[in-house]
Amino acid sequence: MHTFEVLSAILALVVITFLVSMSGLLHFPDKYSKAVYTTCIMTKVKILSDIWSCRLIEWIEYNKQIGFDHIFLSEDCSDLNFGYYQYYDESFVTVIPTYDRYNRDCTNHKPHETRNTRKVFEKFVRHRCEWVMALDLDEYITFWNTSTNLSYILQSANLPLFRFPSWKMGSDSRESVSKGLLIESSKTGEFEMHHHKAIARSNEVKIWWFQHFPVMKHPKRKISSNMTLGEFVDRLAARPSEYTLVHNTSPSLSSSSFLVPATSAFIKHYKYTSYEEFLAMRAKYNLTAGGRDNPYRHSPRIHWLSGNFSNPDIAVSFTHHMAAQLRKALSERELAPAIAKNCVELWGGPSRVGLNMLMKDDVAR
Repeated sequence: MHTFEVLSAILALVVITFLVSMSGLLHFPDKYSKAVYTTCIMTKVKILSDIWSCRLIEWIEYNKQIGFDHIFLSEDCSDLNFGYYQYYDESFVTVIPTYDRYNRDCTNHKPHETRNTRKVFEKFVRHRCEWVMALDLDEYITFWNTSTNLSYILQSANLPLFRFPSWKMGSDSRESVSKGLLIESSKTGEFEMHHHKAIARSNEVKIWWFQHFPVMKHPKRKISSNMTLGEFVDRLAARPSEYTLVHNTSPSLSSSSFLVPATSAFIKHYKYTSYEEFLAMRAKYNLTAGGRDNPYRHSPRIHWLSGNFSNPDIAVSFTHHMAAQLRKALSERELAPAIAKNCVELWGGPSRVGLNMLMKDDVAR
């Protein structure tokens, strides 16, 4: 009996020791001591043109420049002939196939953005990132001045979530792609009342299934005398505090006043590019990211013409600053031959982008 008690005590001690050691692996504390990245992006891409393979490269570098630490990119049956995948830096971008990685059957593949976002957040993001948001390839976080950055925005946030209202960029009636970066392509815009994105603390998120914002763990938490956290977050339309009215000073513009974002940061949404890019990106898909019939492929020109705005662009100084930063970053990258030639030409040629932005074969010669 004595021997049995000793063995039982030893066994209990072993079990307790094992559970204690495992608790460090299974538990992620609220302070996120185990988070690998501070700020992350979830996105899903389907690249079907060489133009938008170059735009993806711009977008990746832009988000690195403004302070994001990592991108979790869902690859949704893109055309791999464009070679953009050769650009990925695994320390900054994690590529997640939306299809069976062992059987790339894109013929019968149907996109499901909601299910994919939820899977990526739970499987890859929740315990690796302190802050996370879902952002699309045509959306660029913008600040009102060059002295502001992403870290400052999040440090000053008194809530576990920050909402970015949206400024929709115009087409400027451009038929063909203009040389330069996407953020340099438009000089007009319009406040987008029913479009915003949110960045949230991962440990405060209950579930992330909607692209724009998550469902929070404590929606009934009071954040003011007349509003709960859930009421603040669960709203697609912009709040009155998120925009303001400004007056036009230029007599050449038709509108006397227009709305602009009132927050310290917002999204520039390049929804209306040149008609050539519009056809190559929005109108080329049969299905939307959510697996529904794509409305832009029906009468695409009518849809595109609705993006001819008269309001002048905003936060132009910051955009010009970022364009210079982006060109410098791109000039320091050695692109693979499969993508270098088309992208350098799109960005304005080697003299504008930087002499280092040449194909590896050209450098060798």
